[in-house]
Amino acid sequence: MDDQSEPLPDQIRDYFELSRPEALLLCWDSWRSSAAHHDLLLLPGIQLEANPELDSVRIRKLILNFLHSLNTQEWWSIESFVTQVKEREPDFLRIGGEYESMFIKNTASGEFLTGFLSWEAVEGALIRYLLTGPLFWLGLLDLASAAAGEAPLAFRLSTYFSAMIENSPPALALRHPERIQVRAKGEIRMTLNIPHKIRYQVARFCEWGPVKAEAYLYTLTPASLTRAEKQGLRVAHLLSLLKNHAEAIPPNILAALERWEKSGVQASIAPKTVLRLGSPAVLKALKKSKASRYIQEQLGPTVVIIQEGSQEKIAAALVELGFFVELEDQTGSQA
Repeated sequence: MDDQSEPLPDQIRDYFELSRPEALLLCWDSWRSSAAHHDLLLLPGIQLEANPELDSVRIRKLILNFLHSLNTQEWWSIESFVTQVKEREPDFLRIGGEYESMFIKNTASGEFLTGFLSWEAVEGALIRYLLTGPLFWLGLLDLASAAAGEAPLAFRLSTYFSAMIENSPPALALRHPERIQVRAKGEIRMTLNIPHKIRYQVARFCEWGPVKAEAYLYTLTPASLTRAEKQGLRVAHLLSLLKNHAEAIPPNILAALERWEKSGVQASIAPKTVLRLGSPAVLKALKKSKASRYIQEQLGPTVVIIQEGSQEKIAAALVELGFFVELEDQTGSQA
């Protein structure tokens, strides 16, 4: 990222040229060594006041040292691990007087979490976040819960832990390449078995949806295509990606994308305020009045679209011209 937090195209291009193990190792090392990324700031329900000095690199190293001492074949209780850190290195975040001087607020109650009694709500919460968040997302830990959808209760070191701690690419299982699924409604489904470079490029043209059944769901919309064009992307590139990597492109989607490439959006739906007049003469008189500036578009000899919120001004102008006006609740007004 640059100074304005914008992605750097050359670095993104280099990243997507990496193999999956190399890309994962790069993400892991970037997180582990980042002095600018502070995990404490991402804890839900907690807000830091002012800008305290945080040594996040040291904190990560300490937690990793604890993990490195564990047996790789065993499952460990998350709460037992938190207790172990509390007993052996309680001051890994706040040291001495920082229990009072580091202003950390509980966003639900508005109370400040001060003193050692707040350890579970701050330090304990940070450890739980590291275990169930970054260390799990980056593949170093496996998690277990009592039932699907419930909070994790235990963890173990993954088969990739040792290699990644030593800064070596993990031996990831090979994936069988799959193809993109494009549906007639403009929905796109991509699994993890599609190369991340292709997923990234296609996703830039889409609205992002949920993750279901280990697949990413996206939707093509006029807004997403317009946004992509503003970023310098062309629909011709999306068509090329889909033709090369999709199972099939529904004929209606192929035609819609080709039309967009030539002419842009072909239809739009939007709520409008409509003014229906009794005769063309009334419209002619209205156009000659000061209220004419509220007319946005003429749909017929006696029907126009008017500016939203201008109904009363137009009604007053028509009364001055000698025409009574009936204001309708939903569709507009009639004279």
